[in-house]
Amino acid sequence: MAIMEIEKPVNEKQKRKLTALFFACVMLIGTLSLVVMNSKYDSLSRYPYTDQNSRKLIKEYLDEDEIEYIIEYSIAPNMFIAYIQEDGFNIYHSAEYKELSAAEWQSSPSQIVKMVEETRDYMSTKTLEEYLLSYTYEEIELYLREGDTYSPDSSFTMYASDPAVYLNDYITVGTYVPDRLIPLNDTVPAVSAEPVLIQDTIQEPLTNLCTAAENEVGILQSCAGLAVSEGYISYDEQTEAFEKAKTEYGSDAIKYSFYPGHSEHQLGLAVDFKIDGILNESFNKTIQAKWLK
Repeated sequence: MAIMEIEKPVNEKQKRKLTALFFACVMLIGTLSLVVMNSKYDSLSRYPYTDQNSRKLIKEYLDEDEIEYIIEYSIAPNMFIAYIQEDGFNIYHSAEYKELSAAEWQSSPSQIVKMVEETRDYMSTKTLEEYLLSYTYEEIELYLREGDTYSPDSSFTMYASDPAVYLNDYITVGTYVPDRLIPLNDTVPAVSAEPVLIQDTIQEPLTNLCTAAENEVGILQSCAGLAVSEGYISYDEQTEAFEKAKTEYGSDAIKYSFYPGHSEHQLGLAVDFKIDGILNESFNKTIQAKWLK
């Protein structure tokens, strides 16, 4: 007699176990697939530039959002790779780095990043370039950081190296130092044996002035008795003089001394004349003073 085997039906509890096992397997396979895909995913796959060294630096120094930014706007590595390793680098400012480096080609990438990042809240890169024609970066940065201690409402002229620049109580050159200072030569008498510094551009005009004075004033002395008592006066020397005037005259100090950074002596383009034996207050009454006017 044949015996027929009959399978026992799977009960509900077993069904649930099998279903859970099935979904666990699916999730495991999916997770493993994502891991494998991510391990092989290239975040720069859509970046149209193939330089491997640049790609390595980009992946090391830029985050996902920054990488997406350079891909979206097709920003080539030559716009920023030179600066990417520098302290303070910001990929979103790469065009400013590139622009400034074209004008300041002698500056290192670290200097370019530093200059852009420290000044961009105050001025455009183009304006910074204009200032750098006259000033060192240190002079610019100091003024931006500290302002004008003595005349807070002053404007910082960008034309410090222009022979026609005009200074007054509200226009300053900060701590500017001219880069063409030379000692006054012997063709123009000086009061002191100590060297008097001037910008080289005014040596010839001063010599011509003395020659004209000798020919026209009628006093048979070198430079018709005129002698230079002051030429270039540094910012620090002006500060010392102004502080001394404040001690002596209080709030009236400005009547006796320029605000530091506001004197055209700091440009090396101005000189003071004296006449031996004549007091300052009497100078304007002399024939030489009238001739100078």
